[in-house]
Amino acid sequence: MANELKIKSKLSRQEKTKRNPVVWIVLLVLTLSFLGLLVFPQFMNWQQKKNEIQNLESKIINFQKENILLKQETEKKEIEFNLAASPYLTREKQIFPEKINIVKLAKILELYALQLENLDSKIHDSYFELTKLNFTKSKQLKNKNYASSTVSIVFSTDRQNLETFVHFLQTGKLSARLKKGKENGQIQLVDYKFLEDNLMPLSHINSIKATPQTKQKGKSGNLSVKISISIFSQN
Repeated sequence: MANELKIKSKLSRQEKTKRNPVVWIVLLVLTLSFLGLLVFPQFMNWQQKKNEIQNLESKIINFQKENILLKQETEKKEIEFNLAASPYLTREKQIFPEKINIVKLAKILELYALQLENLDSKIHDSYFELTKLNFTKSKQLKNKNYASSTVSIVFSTDRQNLETFVHFLQTGKLSARLKKGKENGQIQLVDYKFLEDNLMPLSHINSIKATPQTKQKGKSGNLSVKISISIFSQN
């Protein structure tokens, strides 16, 4: 028994430390504290990034919803604009067309000339005889973003109808005389409607040459006229 006590008393300090649980507990606490100092900031950083990602995802969803609403609103405004602007856009396309439609333009001029011939009154024998229409090929003007075609118009008429026809070429508008003729039944509604719906393209009068007709060729006071105009288009 004495020998056993003697052996135990000779245990080294290192062995005693290993057998002491308090030391191990302290080391464990210190180790955990050290690991906590390393891991905790990383955990907090990860948590912050996670929250930022969630916020961004939430914003993206909100942006997508707003984008859908804005798209729907834009489409609604486009529909409203097209409905409101449709008559003006149609008019613009006719006044400044992409290309000159020679067949349509010839019909407009011929039909307008025929209507002037019909505008007789008690004090005026209306006269207009279209004899020639000649169109040149449309050409792009140098350093310009539009094209031009020249139209030569030859006809015989009286002075009043000449003024009315020139006004039509300059403005593309139907004269008050034609409107009155329509009301008086001198002009067919279908013809008037065609002239109303099919507009003259932009034009510029280059020259007007008018010479009095002889009594043999026509009534006194009538004129032989040749007009040259330029018609403009986008191409």
